[in-house]
Amino acid sequence: MKRRMMSLLLSLCLAAGLFTAMGATAYADGDTITYTLVSGDTVASVCAKLGINFAANKDWIVKTNNISDFTKLAVGRKLTLPAAGKTLTYTAAPTTTATGTVAVTTAAAATNTGLLTGDTVSYYLVSYVVRSGDTLFNICRSYNANMDTVQAINGIGNAARIAVGKILLIPSSTAPTSGSFTKVVAHKVVSGDTVLNICNKYGISYDSNAATIKQLNNKDNLNVIKVGQTILIPVPATAAVAAPAATTPTTGTTATSIANTNTTTTAGQYYTLNPTGAVNGTYSLTVNGQSVNSANAGTSVHVVVTPDHGYKLNSIVVTNAANNQVVSVDGNNNFTMPSANVRVSVTFAVDAAAQPHYIYNSSATQKNVIAVVNGVNQTSVEPGKKVNLVVSEIPAGYAVDKLVVSTVNTNNIDQVKNNQIDSSLLVPVAADYSFTMPGANVYVTVVLKTA
Repeated sequence: MKRRMMSLLLSLCLAAGLFTAMGATAYADGDTITYTLVSGDTVASVCAKLGINFAANKDWIVKTNNISDFTKLAVGRKLTLPAAGKTLTYTAAPTTTATGTVAVTTAAAATNTGLLTGDTVSYYLVSYVVRSGDTLFNICRSYNANMDTVQAINGIGNAARIAVGKILLIPSSTAPTSGSFTKVVAHKVVSGDTVLNICNKYGISYDSNAATIKQLNNKDNLNVIKVGQTILIPVPATAAVAAPAATTPTTGTTATSIANTNTTTTAGQYYTLNPTGAVNGTYSLTVNGQSVNSANAGTSVHVVVTPDHGYKLNSIVVTNAANNQVVSVDGNNNFTMPSANVRVSVTFAVDAAAQPHYIYNSSATQKNVIAVVNGVNQTSVEPGKKVNLVVSEIPAGYAVDKLVVSTVNTNNIDQVKNNQIDSSLLVPVAADYSFTMPGANVYVTVVLKTA
C-alpha cells in the first residue's frame, strides 16, 4: 500500500511539473534521439543502423535508460540514444523543485562498470595492422605478448606467413589510454547461461564474435558450457581522452599516430583519421582536394598514393576504430567516413615492371650488340627509357640485315629471318636501332648480310 501511494505521489508530482528528469544531464537539441524498439532489435544493432558508436556510448545508454539487462528490453520500449556521431558522457544531475534543490542518489552512476555482476576484465586486446617488414616475433616482442597466444587468438597457423594489411588482436595487461579496444571479460557460467545470452547481455553480436570467442577459449563448440566454467568474452570499449591539439596532416614515412578521439567543431561532428607510417612510399588524405586529418561522417575521403621509385601500391586498409571492422575502399582509393575514428594503413610492394631489366644477346644472334643509354653503355635499363643499340665488330663485307628485340630468347635464326616470331613478343625498333625499354628482360638478335 505504501509503495502504491509513493508511486501515485510521484506521478502527481511529475504531472504538476515539480520534478525534472532524474539523474540525467540536460543536452542540447540534436544531441539525443528517441527510438522505439521493434521485434528483432538489439541496442547494438539499432546503434549500428543509426550511425551511433555503441562502444563509446554504452555506459551512457545503460545509465540514461536504466538498463540492467540488454536481453530483457521489451518491444515498444522507448530508448533515449545519442544522435548519430555523438559521444555523450553520463553525469548524474540533481532534481529540482519550485522551492529548491533535492539531492538524488543514483547508485548506477557510482557503481556501474559496464560488467555483469561477478565478471572481471582478464586482459585487453589492441589492434595492430601488419606492415611491410613485420614479423610476428617482432610484433609480439614490442607488445611483450606471448607469441603462441597471439597465434591462437588470431587463428594463425604459420607464424612465418602473416599478410601485410592483416589486422591482429594483441593481448595487453594494461588498458589503452586512448582510442577503441576490446576488454576480454572473464564470465563465470551460472545456471541458465548460454554464450548467446551472455553476448546479448553485453550488447554484442554472437554471430560476429563467435570465431573470436572460440579462439579466446580454445573451444570449438560454444553450445557446450558448464556451470562454474569461466568463459572469456570480447567486449568493445573506448577510452575517454581529452581532445587533441591541432595537428599538421601527416603522410607516409613521417606519419605519426593521432589520438583516437572525436573533436567537435563549428562545422559539426568530425572524426579523426589515424595514418600509419608507410614504407617505400608516401600517402596523404584529402577531401575535395584539400589535405585533411579529420572528416565528417558520410564524407568521401580520398587516399593520395605516391610510391617510391620501383614500387607500387599494395594495399589500403581502413578500419573502424570503434569496432575494428574494415571500411570498404573503392578502386579509386576512396572510402566513406563512418561515424567513428578510423585507422588508415597503406603498404607498397616491389613493382617488377619498374625495376631495371637486362638486355641480352639472343642465342640466334650473329653478332654482338651494345646497349647505350644517354651515351653510357648499359647491361640493365629501367622501363620507359630510350635504348640505342650499337652492333659491334661487323666483319668487312657485311652489314646489318635485321635487328630484332623480343622478350624471349630467340634460338632459331631462320625464324628471325622469316618473321616467324610471335608479334606479341616483339619490341618495336626504330630505323636508328633504338627502342623503348619494356618492363621485362629483352633479347637482341642481329642478322647480318653481305654488303
